[in-house]
Amino acid sequence: MSNPHYDNDYDSDVAVHSDSEQSKVPTSVGIDPSVLSFITHFYNAYRSNNNPELQRCYTMKFSALSKRHFAKSTWPAAEEIASLVNNDEFFLILYKELYFRHIYANSQPTLEQSIGSYDNYVNLFNFITQAETPITTDIPIQWLWDMVDELIYQFGKYVAYRRSPTKPIPAADVERIHANPHVWDVKIIISLFQYLVQQSNINEILIAASNDQDESEVAGEFGSILLYRNLGYFSLIGLLRINCLLGDFHYALEMVKNIQFSKTAFYNRIIPCRVSLFYHVGFCQVMLRRYSEAASTFTDILFFITKADLQHMPHYLQDAIHKNSAQMVTLLAICVTLCPPRYALDEAIAKDLSSFSPPSLPPSLLGPPFLSKVFEEWFKNASPRFITYILPTPEQAMAAMASKQVEVSIPQRMFMRDIRQQLLVPKVRSYLRLYTSLTISKLASFLEADESEVRSYLLNYKHKTRSTQGSTVSYSDVDFHVIDDIVHISEVKPAANHSQYFLRQISSLDEQLLSVNINTTTLRAGAGAANGSQGSSSSHGNRH
Repeated sequence: MSNPHYDNDYDSDVAVHSDSEQSKVPTSVGIDPSVLSFITHFYNAYRSNNNPELQRCYTMKFSALSKRHFAKSTWPAAEEIASLVNNDEFFLILYKELYFRHIYANSQPTLEQSIGSYDNYVNLFNFITQAETPITTDIPIQWLWDMVDELIYQFGKYVAYRRSPTKPIPAADVERIHANPHVWDVKIIISLFQYLVQQSNINEILIAASNDQDESEVAGEFGSILLYRNLGYFSLIGLLRINCLLGDFHYALEMVKNIQFSKTAFYNRIIPCRVSLFYHVGFCQVMLRRYSEAASTFTDILFFITKADLQHMPHYLQDAIHKNSAQMVTLLAICVTLCPPRYALDEAIAKDLSSFSPPSLPPSLLGPPFLSKVFEEWFKNASPRFITYILPTPEQAMAAMASKQVEVSIPQRMFMRDIRQQLLVPKVRSYLRLYTSLTISKLASFLEADESEVRSYLLNYKHKTRSTQGSTVSYSDVDFHVIDDIVHISEVKPAANHSQYFLRQISSLDEQLLSVNINTTTLRAGAGAANGSQGSSSSHGNRH
């Protein structure tokens, strides 16, 4: 779940603002004065378009007050604080976004609350896209990303509730579901993101930027405003995720084709955004059998995570990133098993992959049935929760729950069907690597198969280790061709990854320098304290 409120002490902030603002805050029955003071201050920062203070209110103060006053309860309803903010419609929508997100973070939301959050997100996106003139409020980019991320998270929670209920759905909720068939409709969710992409002209802006052209010429009236540009950018990633969850992997990658993957890209400013982007892009590449590209995608982001400083982030965000990291290591294991890379992996990543080596079992037990179960387990652990365009009725969902039916998603069935066709590819590759040429009859004896079957295995190997992206490219580290009954093999040696070696040495040197600086500072502080005590003793002696 995305909920970016950092763990910081709020006492100093209250001391700065509450004394001067407390007398100006209207009283409200049952609401703590410090909460009223915060809402007033939050609204003033919003009205004055003070982005740094909005950031502080969003990432620090809201979290501190939530822990202090609302650990087991909800924040005041928007109607209760409307008079404090002059009934400002847009601010109240933003406040309700935080209100419902706090509920999702601290408890299991009711169906009514889930519907209320959905309606508020629709109002939020419609308020932004249907405005006659651009809204110039400078909302922090962290908040904008979290809006997109949280919308998809809550949508997934509702889909899971409808498809796989853990207990019978109450009669009142069944009636409410039938009365609100449009709630959390995937087509509406997609349209919300598409409207923002179109209105912001974000694709045109990204194309212009990649061609070193003037972005202002294509941005338009709305795209020149940061709110629309940033939200449009994050909506592209939102569309990537939604289409990935729906199983339309090719179209999902089309959504982000204009995003430049580089160290200066906009997504680098928000670490969870970067992790989410790379995870879903890599997963789509795996499902399209672009294993080499997927391995490169996962290697890049895993290397970044190992070097990134996550200590300043909340614990739940750290946990979420580490969970995504574990999933990507599993997906990388699938990639390198089916298509070993032509380059050497980073040592730290290779060490993580060592835990995914096939078990030390007799060869007779490492056949296709066993390997199929291994891949299936890996896929279940590493894949996202898929969704469908049409949800079952409450009655159908409860009938499936009662019969204990285990639903297998369409993407999982597609993946396992493809894997069963590839199970002999690693075995064929292992024999081909031992020779520069060998006869088909000899290879058939190794594989314990007929020569006609071996020819089909070789054809399957060629097919499954190639990807067509404009042109046909082989991603295998072993290439071969067959002339008459002889297989001629040429092995592609992995290129040594010297850059990773130098990066590790630089990182190690930085850590040593940091340790030396800390020790030097400590020694100087100790020496200063000793000199101070000696000076104090000397002065006391002179006085006497």
